[in-house]
Amino acid sequence: MPRRSPPLLLCVALGVVAFVPASVACEFDECHNTGAVSLPGGLTLSLPFAAGEAVDIIAGYGPSAGSSLHCRAQDSSCANDYYALDLCLAGHTDCGYGEPVLAAAAGTVIAAGWGSSGWAAYGQRVYVEHSGGDGNTYVTMYAHLSSISVSAGEAVSAGAQLGELGSSCNGSLSCGNFSTPHVHFAVHRNPGFGGSGSGGSYGGRAVIPEPLGGYTGILAGQTLTSGNAGGDDDDDAGDDDDDDEACGAPVAADAPTVVQEDDGCVVRTGNPAAFTDEAGDGGHAWSTQVDEPAPDYAEGVVWIFDFEQAGDYDLEAWVPAGLSGLSPDAMYKVQHASGTQMNHRDQGAAPGGWLSLGSYTFAAGADQWVRLGDNFEDGAADGSRVVFDALRLTPDGWVEGDDDDAADDDDAADDDDAADDDDSGAPDDDDDVDDDDTSGFDLPDDDDASDEDGLFGACGCSSSLVGGAAAGPLLVLLLVGLSRRW
Repeated sequence: MPRRSPPLLLCVALGVVAFVPASVACEFDECHNTGAVSLPGGLTLSLPFAAGEAVDIIAGYGPSAGSSLHCRAQDSSCANDYYALDLCLAGHTDCGYGEPVLAAAAGTVIAAGWGSSGWAAYGQRVYVEHSGGDGNTYVTMYAHLSSISVSAGEAVSAGAQLGELGSSCNGSLSCGNFSTPHVHFAVHRNPGFGGSGSGGSYGGRAVIPEPLGGYTGILAGQTLTSGNAGGDDDDDAGDDDDDDEACGAPVAADAPTVVQEDDGCVVRTGNPAAFTDEAGDGGHAWSTQVDEPAPDYAEGVVWIFDFEQAGDYDLEAWVPAGLSGLSPDAMYKVQHASGTQMNHRDQGAAPGGWLSLGSYTFAAGADQWVRLGDNFEDGAADGSRVVFDALRLTPDGWVEGDDDDAADDDDAADDDDAADDDDSGAPDDDDDVDDDDTSGFDLPDDDDASDEDGLFGACGCSSSLVGGAAAGPLLVLLLVGLSRRW
């Protein structure tokens, strides 16, 4: 997470709060919501109260929904709290003052304590950092607490107590800026952290925190029921271990694997209306306009993998033919065994073909990915289009034809195949694949195929193996044996 530290001041006037650098105003004068981003599929948020609690939304999104503090979405110099919510507990005296406030998701506490100087109006607050599984960092914020139960650097599970609901601000447990105790809850993507005094979360993007506890379309005045059972909640997972596992498209160790952009383990982020359907590999691709200066991006796609075996793999991206104005600075970010690497590629240089993204060492298992967004570093790319299509991963040393030879040997020994009058080298659609005819493929164990409900929820992953006469029936086996619920 970036740690930028310009001096910030907090100005309070007539109940309006704005975070401002000491020497300059906010980047935007108006209280806008432009640039807010959606919650990624890899981050599930619960309401920050115990299961069964009735939660009142006393202030909703934006300054006209109950709080003028809820302002801005992509200001580089201010706190982006347009999509913050003010929450209290309807069934308790004093709106739940002193009741436990819980972590909305598992993560790491990056700050806990009194806000001071420019951040004093938040009172006692806790910031928790989370991974969204899409290459970005997300921070949830819980402010105006009456007490705090955690410390910076502490790992917390979903549902862990962070503190107690309160009405603190400006160094006092009783705040003159508002009358109703509540939790100011906000989510930020890729914020900086710093500024005057205690510092706080600013810059980056405001995140629309939905679904929140399963609820969407959240409005001021609603009463929601919390289902935050923390790490003991097994309703959405077969076992506790699965809660920490990310969905990943299976990648074979001994043949190329193609992962489409609409695979069940691929996450699309941003505004769906900003994507255009295109013809691509497998019949489909997406494109969108490049208009976000790096490092931020609004629309993007993340391909998430689950490697059968550690090793070196060549990585390529398919670029459809017939598209004009493609980005000369497409920014592919790769998470591999040793960390992350940004690769700049000219998509217009490879129409109708595979564009090399380089060779990488990947570890066995999941939590490795490629991300592509609508951002740019080269100004020449601003206003161009970026296309999202299939990725191909090829194990180092694999030579096309190796699997064909193995398949030919098996076919020669198979009397059933030899007897087929219309056999052209591949089994008929109604032929059973021989148990030992894997044509050089090592299929994962059944236990791996039955994993459920990873970090991305129930996951419908699929991918395709290419190369070899037996690839057709093996694809059927893999789709049946390796499928996961989305």
